[in-house]
Amino acid sequence: MKRSKTPVKESLSEQAYKKIEESILTARFAPGTWITESAISKELGIGRTPVREAAQRLAFNGLVDIVPGRGMRVTDISAGDQIQILELRRAIEDMLVRRALRHIAAPEADSMRQLAKRLKSASRITDPMRFHELDREFKGLLLQCAKHKYAEGMVGPLWSATRRFLWVHRTRENKVAFAELVARVIDAIVVGDEAAAMRANAARLDHLDEFVRATLDT
Repeated sequence: MKRSKTPVKESLSEQAYKKIEESILTARFAPGTWITESAISKELGIGRTPVREAAQRLAFNGLVDIVPGRGMRVTDISAGDQIQILELRRAIEDMLVRRALRHIAAPEADSMRQLAKRLKSASRITDPMRFHELDREFKGLLLQCAKHKYAEGMVGPLWSATRRFLWVHRTRENKVAFAELVARVIDAIVVGDEAAAMRANAARLDHLDEFVRATLDT
């Protein structure tokens, strides 16, 4: 008889990180906001040590600057920075897509297909957060399929920066079109069509680049 796996319990540091990250990415903590360890510790009902550990990780991902004696300051966002971020993302994500094509396993392909179905029905989703959750799931699966142990540390901060920018400007973002572009990347990966996957990934990142530049123009 097969034993069911016991879910791994998240550490307090991981819980603190996710809570603060979500507050930053959804602009509950707007750029320039100061956050103190004591306030977060009180809000989450945990000690300061896990919050301090989470703060170090947030700083590494470029979401906060740590100022000794004062706390964390949420970093600023700009369209100009996003253009450079997308340039770097393009190089890394092209590599991830190629690796995913070569290393994807059957269970991962099944997960990708299920995600593609949900993305294709995204026009019925009205909650902006749901779109971001689907996009985050895609990125997690892409990393899992690519099997590159250094990639997450490099691309994670870039994804966080873009997600925060898109959330701030979410009323102008064409989420349905973006969801369809992500689904095309997935479809090409699971059938093993490298040329189609690279074209779809380029179109996905071109869409983001155009959105950022339009925001910069306004």
